[in-house]
Amino acid sequence: IKRVLYYATTEVFQQVQIVAPSDLNTSGNVQVEVYGYPTAWTTNSRVQFKFYHAVAGAGTTWDRAYGAVTSGDKTINAVGQDVIDRFVWTSPVSTLAWQANDLGRLKFSRVASAASNAPGDYGVTAIKISIPRA
Repeated sequence: IKRVLYYATTEVFQQVQIVAPSDLNTSGNVQVEVYGYPTAWTTNSRVQFKFYHAVAGAGTTWDRAYGAVTSGDKTINAVGQDVIDRFVWTSPVSTLAWQANDLGRLKFSRVASAASNAPGDYGVTAIKISIPRA
């Protein structure tokens, strides 16, 4: 499995560009799912992820600052290192300020948890972003 290691103390990014669907449900929620595993493990340790986004529609400037939402602290599995976790969180489309057919730049990273930050790297194997449609 190809994976990206996210460090405990330094932000590392994965980036992608998307086009929002033409039938975007602007009253819905974007759902983010992350699959991964800790390379080091201690009881009750946590990870937190950050999802950056910058969108622009036709006829508008591409030079925009990124907005960001975080996952909040997510407790890693209680079994041990190298065991797969699945974390899910949502954010309202209205909070993200996305519109139908917007071109979006997305960045994903790990940031320090508010409490009990997991030691060592966290290996992310997959990220799934579900965008609501009308």
